[in-house]
Amino acid sequence: MFILTPGLAALQVVCSKFDTTDFQSNRTEFTVQLKAKLQQRCDLFKCEINDVQVNDIRRPSQYEAAIREKQAAVENIQVRFISVNIDSLMYLPMFT
Repeated sequence: MFILTPGLAALQVVCSKFDTTDFQSNRTEFTVQLKAKLQQRCDLFKCEINDVQVNDIRRPSQYEAAIREKQAAVENIQVRFISVNIDSLMYLPMFT
């Protein structure tokens, strides 16, 4: 429990420096900063952090829902755009 608390605190500090896009595109930098912050916090306990591995990333459900809605909206716009363009072609002289 004594190491868990500083570890969670270090994770929160480092996570606060990254937005979602940065976190996904620059995971290496995130891992480097997390390891450094964990080492800083664990020095008090004479612990050494050998490696940090980031996996099983869970984003908030509200964020996931917003992403799905945005993707659906983009797809709907693309379908509508294609439909409008096809309809416009029907009125060109070569099709009449």
